Amino acid sequence: MKKIRQSCFCLCLAGICLLSAGRVVQAGVLEEMDSVLTVALDAQAEADAFLRERQEEEAFLMRLRMEVEALHFENHMLEKRIAGQHQKLEGLEAASDPGRVARLVEPMLGKLAAALEERMETLPPFGMEARKMRVQRLREAMEDGEKNTEDRFRLLLDCMEAELNLGVFPDMEPGIWEKEGETLRGLFLHLGAAGLFFLSPDGDIVARWDGETRNFHLLESREARAVERALAMVERRMPTELISLPVSLQEVP
Repeated sequence: MKKIRQSCFCLCLAGICLLSAGRVVQAGVLEEMDSVLTVALDAQAEADAFLRERQEEEAFLMRLRMEVEALHFENHMLEKRIAGQHQKLEGLEAASDPGRVARLVEPMLGKLAAALEERMETLPPFGMEARKMRVQRLREAMEDGEKNTEDRFRLLLDCMEAELNLGVFPDMEPGIWEKEGETLRGLFLHLGAAGLFFLSPDGDIVARWDGETRNFHLLESREARAVERALAMVERRMPTELISLPVSLQEVP
């Protein structure tokens, strides 16, 4: 019986020792686990911070790419505008080239001078000496190498202005009408672009210029009296619009 009690006591001591040892081991394990968990949490925090930093950097890079693309587009538009300005400058330089201007204008001046002479042939022959002298000066300027394009153009404008003003205001001048070999002296009355009349000093002969036949034709007494009244108005500087003259609209250029 005594031995049994001793054995039980020994077993109890052994159990107490084992229990104490287990608690020590468990405490060590818990401490180790806490340490590992702390390290893991720190690592996770660092990973989260790195991820946020990376996201911010990616967003910054995206903004930079968008700004670069916007700058590329703006540069492209500026290059197009600069190219357009260069083309305009080249065009202005070419237009301001005196040689080019002369090459373009000189043929046109020649055509206008020829058209002016043709127009003179279709209008009544009033003041022909002065008109022919103007055209002759223009022709001489066209052939004169010392005359520049500006001088020739100015002469052409003077001739055109004089021709266009011809007949705008009533005018008259003394002259001679060669009528079937007979020389008649009198007054030429120019009214409008197509109205040209001849009146003898005594008023017995009154004729109208016919653009189709290129000659004067005698007028009847009624028409002759209208022309005489018009001449009197011109001499007194009265408006000739009050007189109905024998001129058809077909003859007005």
